[in-house]
Amino acid sequence: MSANMATTTTQTCSANDYTYFKELSNVAFSVACRYVKNSCMQDDTAKIINTKKLPA
Repeated sequence: MSANMATTTTQTCSANDYTYFKELSNVAFSVACRYVKNSCMQDDTAKIINTKKLPA
């Protein structure tokens, strides 16, 4: 695996772990947001998928 390849991790976090900063994009089934991780003040992003809008 190349050192330049992005990795994807899935974590379950409490809402208290992050502070919402701003919305980056909003498309049909998802929203991408920028957050700041409270424990270390690092920027982080999350893509939130609205499963209710997904076709069955």
